[in-house]
Amino acid sequence: MSRCVSIAFMVAAVTLGARGSVALDYQRSGASQISRPLSGIRPSGLRDSRSFCNSIRYGPCVPRAGHLLGDTLQVTVLSRPDAKNAPDYIKPDHELNTIADLFMALRACWTPPLQETSREGLEMSVRFSLKRDGDLIGPPRITYVTDGVSQHLRDIYFNAVTASLDGCMPFALTKGFGNAIVGQPMTIRYIDNRVFEPEKLPAKP
Repeated sequence: MSRCVSIAFMVAAVTLGARGSVALDYQRSGASQISRPLSGIRPSGLRDSRSFCNSIRYGPCVPRAGHLLGDTLQVTVLSRPDAKNAPDYIKPDHELNTIADLFMALRACWTPPLQETSREGLEMSVRFSLKRDGDLIGPPRITYVTDGVSQHLRDIYFNAVTASLDGCMPFALTKGFGNAIVGQPMTIRYIDNRVFEPEKLPAKP
């Protein structure tokens, strides 16, 4: 009986020692630091391909907050932003280096249809991906449109979407951000929040 107990203690000691050695090697390798950004890496976005987040996985540093690569990026674009949101609709004057930069550029690109061919409150969502050089990988695809919209009106808004995107392509991406964003699915939700007032009738003589 005592011999069995001694053997059990020996097995347990060997197992714990092995686990401790593996844990120490894991910690020394830097694998436990995968999600910890190094100093000098901006948490707001991605840098070039030479930056890295840990000692064993090189490549652009992915921010912990906001959208993570691998998720579908989603942004809402209003046809008439209010004063509070207006700064988010200004096209950046530099190469796009973060998701926030890309979203600002996408908002600034939007040109809605003319009032006489539009519908107040209409919503349309499209999905697409970008190449490394900032151009589209194939045409956008409609994923949602307001119920009850005629095919004619649907085509008008979709043509406005494609024309707006074509007018901004290719986006000027930094090398690192382009490598990180390539093939990333993104969805834009367009909302026509303009208030259409009826045309004023000419005054009677």
